[in-house]
Amino acid sequence: MYVFFLQPAKKQPVGKRMHMTQARKEMSMMYGGNRERHERFSDAPKPVKAGDELDVTIEATAARGDGIAKKDGFVIFVSGAKAGERVHVRISEVKQRYAVGQIMGAAAAQEEAPAPAEEPQEPAE
Repeated sequence: MYVFFLQPAKKQPVGKRMHMTQARKEMSMMYGGNRERHERFSDAPKPVKAGDELDVTIEATAARGDGIAKKDGFVIFVSGAKAGERVHVRISEVKQRYAVGQIMGAAAAQEEAPAPAEEPQEPAE
């Protein structure tokens, strides 16, 4: 016959309790999360403001179907845009880590650098 003895649960000292947000932060860090890397644009001035109009190239498509463009590394979601398009966008909303924009039309054609002029060749004698 086996006899098992249960040990009483250990109580944490009062000073060891932590706030729920601290516990979440520790759990996040334990599983590879790092909140500090997401705070890149939190305090810095954003490269766009609500009402700004700019030409952007859509780099990818988000899970919900919005186009994704970037301005100085800052993400701009553009509804109705497809990857590879170059569009003129008006920023309607700026959040902490991203902005939302609406298509105003096609982007203005980029000016190409003029081709270098060919030097006249001397006639061969």
